Amino acid sequence: MKMQRAGILCVFAMLLAAFVLSSCSDSPTSPAEKTGQIDTTGQSDTTHNTDTTTTPTDTIPQVDTTGAAADTVIDWVTTQVLYNPSMQKHDLSLLFVMASWCSHCQHLKAYTLTDSSVIATINHSFNAAYVHIDSFKNVYYYDTLVTEQVLGNVKYDVHSYPTIFVLEPNGDTARRWIGDRPAAEFVDSLNAVLSGQ
Repeated sequence: MKMQRAGILCVFAMLLAAFVLSSCSDSPTSPAEKTGQIDTTGQSDTTHNTDTTTTPTDTIPQVDTTGAAADTVIDWVTTQVLYNPSMQKHDLSLLFVMASWCSHCQHLKAYTLTDSSVIATINHSFNAAYVHIDSFKNVYYYDTLVTEQVLGNVKYDVHSYPTIFVLEPNGDTARRWIGDRPAAEFVDSLNAVLSGQ
């Protein structure tokens, strides 16, 4: 009887662990992450770019720097642009907080963020940047350098992925969306923001 109970508890624990891992949730794990300390070793890059050699293996599509293929990729900017109105091309910004291990983030990147209507809407109306919470690369949060992980987990208190923020020109949060969504629904959400709804 005791063996049977132990087996049932073991199966329950495995199911619970599988559920927690599949929910794409996370929280800071070390004291440095919780306090927002930055990497001072000089090994982190101080700018955020989409160079595949410095970002996780599941990178977001590259920016077309040739100008030959307008609106075939999102024109990603650094996080510094999000907090500096003089550097912004548009009034509103989008900040995508993702994790390389998150299946919902992978789906968002593979399907929603490669859709031509999504790309066109973002490129014509928003400054767009992203961070991976499993990256320790330094990025800007206003005038301060923090790791991507600290920006997502501590500064924006994100623990479910993906989380998408609509930011005002001064960096204040206007909207916050959690989770993946189909391209048409995402475009509708962006258009609702643009129309003031």
